[in-house]
Amino acid sequence: STVRKLLKDLWKLTELNGLFIPAWKDGSSRPKGELFEDPSQLEPADPFAPIMPTNQAPIALQALRLQPRHRLGVFLRPCEWRTFQVLIEQSGEQFDNLFTISADCTGAMNQEDFERLAEGDPRSLTKRVLHFASQGGILPSRQQSSCQLCEDPIPGEVDLQFEFFGIPTDEQLILNFKDPQVAQAMSEQNAGSAVPDDLVERRARVLQDLARWRASSFEKRKAQLGPEAISIEGLTAHLQSCENCRATLQKHCPTVNLELLISQSDVATDHLQKWLMSCSGCGVCDKHCPDEYPLFGVIFSLRSIQ
Repeated sequence: STVRKLLKDLWKLTELNGLFIPAWKDGSSRPKGELFEDPSQLEPADPFAPIMPTNQAPIALQALRLQPRHRLGVFLRPCEWRTFQVLIEQSGEQFDNLFTISADCTGAMNQEDFERLAEGDPRSLTKRVLHFASQGGILPSRQQSSCQLCEDPIPGEVDLQFEFFGIPTDEQLILNFKDPQVAQAMSEQNAGSAVPDDLVERRARVLQDLARWRASSFEKRKAQLGPEAISIEGLTAHLQSCENCRATLQKHCPTVNLELLISQSDVATDHLQKWLMSCSGCGVCDKHCPDEYPLFGVIFSLRSIQ
């Protein structure tokens, strides 16, 4: 609720015409990205829910294309922002009026765990997750596998970043603005103050601990795969033979050109390497394969050595 209030203030201060942000809809089991055109509509907004069934980057991009001359805000997870940047680079488009917003990502659960732990009240689970952000988020073993491996849960440069890791979010929030004038205006409007040194140090320690745990998780996962499984040739051969994994990528990966990827040509190999480099690690392709092929694990491992 505090974040929604801050976003409403920011909306007026930066003269936005709209804001794309994940939000709950009546009867939905997960929040979905939606473009709001009035700050009074933000009550269902929830960009921190620990569930990520799809990568919202292409949906956000489509929303921007429909209103190219408007000043719009976009709130995405760090991995979604990385995907968004790849899509922008591929399309060659420019959105000069865009106000970018993100936050420390406390991870996402698989749908079954999310529904079980939410106990019929999914919004309450968001509050619980943010409560534990001071310790690095929810228990890592409850996160979906892609989040357990993610080496970069904080966004790159955005206009506004909500910092949660190491922060007692029941009492404090840290807002990191790129524009110092916007920062000053928001601080004056909301009685903000400078970030204490001890909080900066605490956040740094939590981020270091989180990085060590996830690096260890990655090494364990990589060891389970074995060196023979981690090869571009093996991935290509599997995608050529497995209809299920091709359908998974076609449906869930925003940056893949599947027809080119599985073609027998030097261009396909070049595209595969570029695709692996552009992979944001969002993990929405981490689905069950009938042949028990660890698609996401292989993609993530190859991505790390390109």
